Amino acid sequence: MKFKEIIIPIESSYQKFKQEFSEAMTSEMPLLNEVFQHIQTSQGKQIRPVLILLSAGICGGITAKTYRSAVVAEMLHLGTLLHDDVVDEAQMRRNQPSVNAKWSSKIAILVGDYLFAEMLKITTENMEYETWKILNSAIQEICKGELIQMKNTANIDVSEDIYYDIIEKKTASLFAAACACGAFSANTHQEDISTFYQIGKHIGMAFQIKDDLLDLLPSAETGKPKSNDIHEQKFTLPLIHFLKTAPETDKKMALDIIQNHYLDKDKVQQLSQRILDSESLIYTESKIAEHIEKATVLLSSFPESLEKTTLKNLMDFSANRNH
Repeated sequence: MKFKEIIIPIESSYQKFKQEFSEAMTSEMPLLNEVFQHIQTSQGKQIRPVLILLSAGICGGITAKTYRSAVVAEMLHLGTLLHDDVVDEAQMRRNQPSVNAKWSSKIAILVGDYLFAEMLKITTENMEYETWKILNSAIQEICKGELIQMKNTANIDVSEDIYYDIIEKKTASLFAAACACGAFSANTHQEDISTFYQIGKHIGMAFQIKDDLLDLLPSAETGKPKSNDIHEQKFTLPLIHFLKTAPETDKKMALDIIQNHYLDKDKVQQLSQRILDSESLIYTESKIAEHIEKATVLLSSFPESLEKTTLKNLMDFSANRNH
């Protein structure tokens, strides 16, 4: 099932979010508008706003606060992507030039900062301080995760625990914040907000592990160069497990490529295929399934609803997608 098909049950709410988001992403400054239009044409699935809408629906119903939360969460996501591309010196973002490549790193950083300021403005003007508190915590975690990842670039001793810490901070923290904001916007109990935070965290963990696996798959549509993580000397779960379990000759080959030939496309592709042919593929898929199962168990305590079914389908999509 495709993402667009999954969210059909909340299509009207989703379209209302998109309208409010489009209005918020408008400026009187021509350069800002130009950059906004560019990043919106390359937007992904907008899964974080959808998580907010679904969480709110499950916890009591979508409110005006829900839509504002969805708008500012997507602004936060886009701002972090702009900064992330500068840090990684990425030239492409979803099959088109990144903002830092099309304009400059300075402009990418400043536009990212502007989006953070705009989301603060929206939340404070509406006195939604709890929403800001949740999202601000996610910003801090994302920055910590990026720093940990930078510290461990090309570190051949990276463990699974360090990897999990990185992706929990860099990716899962915003998924968790989105679900918590959605629950909060429906004026539900703190216990439900905390539960949805955990649900979002597990969905985010599964989503990022899947992303890291897709990076190795030749047929996957990621919008980035294939095996980009190895080219950037990033140690993701499939590679970490491969180095831990592969025969000594394969491990030496892998380390030689990572340390000395990480820019050689043919050698990197050779390593990627070796990982995919190993038990590391099955192991990685098992970890994705593990997080989806944990999220499913947490979600089971909530009454059946259209939104709950849609969230389950979205979780399955996160685990089984090819893009």
